[in-house]
Amino acid sequence: ENLRSRVLQLESSLQQQAEQLSHLEHQREQSEWRKAEELRRREECVRELKLELDKERNKEPVVKYVTQTVEIESPSTLLQLSEARQQNEQLSEKLRNQRERCRHLEENVRHSDEVSCNLQHKVFNIACLYVKFPALQKRLSALPSTLRTIKTDYASLRSQVRNFSDFYGTAIKEIMAGINEMSEANKDLIEKYRKEVALRRKYHEQLVELKGNIRVLCRVKPVLKEDQHEEGQTVVVTTDPNNESALTVLSKGKAKNFELDKVFHPQATQEEVFQEIEPLITSCIDGYHVCIFAYGQTGSGKTYTMEGSVENPGINQRALKHLFNEIEERKDMWTYTVSVSSVEIYNEVLRDLLSKDGEKLDIKINPDGTGQLHVPGLRVMEVKSFQHIKKVKYQPLTAGSRRCDPGLEGPPDSYTLQELTTHLPAAGLTGKRQQNRHGCSGTKIY
Repeated sequence: ENLRSRVLQLESSLQQQAEQLSHLEHQREQSEWRKAEELRRREECVRELKLELDKERNKEPVVKYVTQTVEIESPSTLLQLSEARQQNEQLSEKLRNQRERCRHLEENVRHSDEVSCNLQHKVFNIACLYVKFPALQKRLSALPSTLRTIKTDYASLRSQVRNFSDFYGTAIKEIMAGINEMSEANKDLIEKYRKEVALRRKYHEQLVELKGNIRVLCRVKPVLKEDQHEEGQTVVVTTDPNNESALTVLSKGKAKNFELDKVFHPQATQEEVFQEIEPLITSCIDGYHVCIFAYGQTGSGKTYTMEGSVENPGINQRALKHLFNEIEERKDMWTYTVSVSSVEIYNEVLRDLLSKDGEKLDIKINPDGTGQLHVPGLRVMEVKSFQHIKKVKYQPLTAGSRRCDPGLEGPPDSYTLQELTTHLPAAGLTGKRQQNRHGCSGTKIY
């Protein structure tokens, strides 16, 4: 409908412009004719006035003569002279009027020229419109088919809109049925999941009872390259490839056999060590308290096992990654909050390593009546991801790296503790060192 009204407007505008052009052309012709007629009439009048003026001029000598004669003639002659003068004045006035009319006519002619120029400009514009008219007419001729197409589409849309309410109602019913079905299925899945969680906790408890609440694992450090070429070196620790729990130690010329929960041979990788304790990380999320620490003399590989390197991370890094991966998998069902704290006991003084000033703290009995120890004023930092934990500056790790230098004099015992509120604590104890890098009277625990 808008296109049809637009077409009608364009046709009406074009017809009005054509009528206006015809009217302007007619006005121009009439104006030129009137101008030519008026000019001819004025010229004729001017010629008549000139003739009368010439006649009067030719009569002047007679008037003078009459005047001269009147002076001696009768009063009738004087009367004629007076009448002649009046007539002369009247003719002069007429001449002035005619000249004024000629001036007005000249102005009218100039105005007519301007009007004629404007008319010619309008005629040119109309001619341009006539040139554009075929293209416009061609476009207008194509509009009816477009209008018909639009009408067809409009009718189709109206039909679809009329049917949309029925379709919408049917779709809503189907969606609601699907939602109800999914909700029921969801309830079943949640119930099954809870049963599986309870079953897993039951099996985990049974597994812990079978393996023991306290497990001792031993990792044998491989011989260093620089030690392989020294003379008189003897391997004092051997493992049995057929028995993962047996360990033989040569001490003072005698072989002693030890039975442990697990023995890692010198070629064991960081991943193999982590796989052995990986179920304990999951236990933290299930609500169990877990403590993992490394025990051994200086240089035995505790830091490497627990921290590792950037290319080959140890238990700490792998455990944290696994912990947050488990939390991410369970985020649709459970919400976890993870926070970390870190303290050091050095020279029997407790310091908060996450505090900027290393504030001294005290260990006290928790007043809640549980008999548990706690540290009042200890800073606990909430963490959101594994990357967030890495941004926290763990001072005990840096200090531990320095204390592992075998060339340092042995300081007093130093203990470090890093704890997650998901209850995955890691404790560290640095023992005394002697200048002999193979001699050690203390231990270090992470």
